[in-house]
Amino acid sequence: ARYSHPLEMFDMNFSPNLKNQSLFMILLAMVVISSACGQTATSVPSTAAPTVVPTAQKDLPKITSVTIDRNEVPNYESLEMTITLEAKFANPYDLREISLDGVFTNSEGLVMNVPGFWDGDKNWKLRFTPSHEGTWTYAIQVTDSRGTSLSSEGDFSVTASDLHGWIQPGNTFDPTYSGRYLVHNDGTPFYGIGHCDALNILIDGFDIEDGVGLFDDMKKANENFVVWWPLYTNSPVNSSYDDYSFSNMKVIDAVVQDAQKEGVYLVFTVWDHPNLRDDTHAWGDGKWNLNGFNKFSKSQIEERYG
Repeated sequence: ARYSHPLEMFDMNFSPNLKNQSLFMILLAMVVISSACGQTATSVPSTAAPTVVPTAQKDLPKITSVTIDRNEVPNYESLEMTITLEAKFANPYDLREISLDGVFTNSEGLVMNVPGFWDGDKNWKLRFTPSHEGTWTYAIQVTDSRGTSLSSEGDFSVTASDLHGWIQPGNTFDPTYSGRYLVHNDGTPFYGIGHCDALNILIDGFDIEDGVGLFDDMKKANENFVVWWPLYTNSPVNSSYDDYSFSNMKVIDAVVQDAQKEGVYLVFTVWDHPNLRDDTHAWGDGKWNLNGFNKFSKSQIEERYG
């Protein structure tokens, strides 16, 4: 039923006393509501916003400049960066004190992380070999005991080349391939013909202009790889992990660069097995105590030539 007035509902099915009591309660409620609606709102003073005191920016290391040796590099060739930076460290070879890291990204989203190194002379460097054509971007950071720097960023172009890239087990390129065979990074099969010249690959002569004489002889014999142990003739490390031989490093640099130019693959052996065992080994003749890394587990050889 509809009612023309709210009080008309009390005319139905209610006793007179109950109707009078209910009517009184409704009138009282209406008075209270109308009184509340007529009140003037009391203004509450707002609380002032707290004063923000700027915090001094943390004194972090800095990348001050990044110089690349070329803005356009053929695919699978090495790009070299020279970096200047401001950081706190006593030993540039100790990654517990300072580390330099680069992140390289291509237009398809491929990301490659590459560590940098101290070149033993006066420069920080980073070497990167791209695996795809197109535009690559880079972000370089340095970390010391205070934290990590802001990134220094840039880009470069990678053009087509007839190179096939580094060598890897076949099944890392395609799971259907056998892991007992080798392929280049682009999937091209690698057939190795070479020899071990562990003690001295420079025996056939070497100079900066003509490079390694042995590599010329190898090309004539259709060889494409050689095993080399620079430990005995040009050891990169002297008596300790923080004591590198700059002169030997320069020779190794030149050999690696000439091998790349001549298409010769180096099986680069950092240490032979006596340098990785001590006198308690069953074979005896342990030289671990003479290994410059017997007190440290990370080598900048990996960053320089890895």
